[in-house]
Amino acid sequence: MLGINKIWMQKVIKISFSDSLFLYLSLEMLDFVVAKLKNFHFVELNLKQRLILNNYP
Repeated sequence: MLGINKIWMQKVIKISFSDSLFLYLSLEMLDFVVAKLKNFHFVELNLKQRLILNNYP
């Protein structure tokens, strides 16, 4: 339980690709994932057009 609590105490971002597909990432992981995704042109377009970022305290 302690590990889960520690994760949720960090600033976390919910990334929604569609109503049924979403991820929760810490800000550190988001930087890493975006850097990786930029290698794929279609994902970059998807980020620009459809990605919704919601900040959670």
